Amino acid sequence: MGEICKICNGTKMILNKENIPIPCECLKKARLESIYKQIGIPIRFMGSNLEDYLLKQDAHGKDIDPISESKKTVARSVVKKFIDSLPNMIDGEPFSFEIEGKGEVKSFTLLMMGQEHSGKSMLSACIAKEAIKKNILSFYLEWAEIINLCYDYYSDASSRNKTKIEKYEKIISIVESDKLLIIDNFSSVYENNNKFEEDKITSNVRRQIDAMFSERSKKAAPTVIATNQSLKELISDNKYGPVFLSIIEDSIKIDLPTLGKSFNNFDIKKVN
Repeated sequence: MGEICKICNGTKMILNKENIPIPCECLKKARLESIYKQIGIPIRFMGSNLEDYLLKQDAHGKDIDPISESKKTVARSVVKKFIDSLPNMIDGEPFSFEIEGKGEVKSFTLLMMGQEHSGKSMLSACIAKEAIKKNILSFYLEWAEIINLCYDYYSDASSRNKTKIEKYEKIISIVESDKLLIIDNFSSVYENNNKFEEDKITSNVRRQIDAMFSERSKKAAPTVIATNQSLKELISDNKYGPVFLSIIEDSIKIDLPTLGKSFNNFDIKKVN
């Protein structure tokens, strides 16, 4: 049994200044958390917000060097502006950001690059949560979720039952949607339940990935990709098709410094 709210004493309702019953903040919070779970945000980020991405400290609370602080400052600034720009992006206006030495760049895709514990998953979750508050539906997917379902669909045509087809069609619908799509843990070597997977990006899977993102690109829909690979690794990897690589190349890119390892036992999001 959860802790009883001290404001409403568990009734979920309070009286406003005019003595009219209105929902308590605890009810609003519970409803939001229910939505967060439905769209796939990992449990460990339910209470996270952008201010938790500390600019002057690493994962251990230790002071960081000026270069790392500068990278984190830029990252948080870009993410905040991306969040603020989401309503306009849904209406077809690309996100723009002024990059030193490059001038203004525009894109519908935000690419966050950083190693483990750099904060890219937390920032991704913050973007998804803020989108919901702006009444923008978002989908938070692990890259392995997309690859596994596509691979499973093509690996054995004889075993395509109704459930498998429905899951496959659902993932296509989500990726091709004109809503916000967040892809976390994008990597050519990915894990599923702590075990490294075999290479599942077959020719059929690669064509399907390209086809899905081709449709998404036509809709100019906002996309966030979080990866532990560098840009050079991404664009030189021949596992991905030309459409997906063009989305990567045309993205607004930010580097997140990896500054320490957290001691928390985080939950692992299960993928199909």
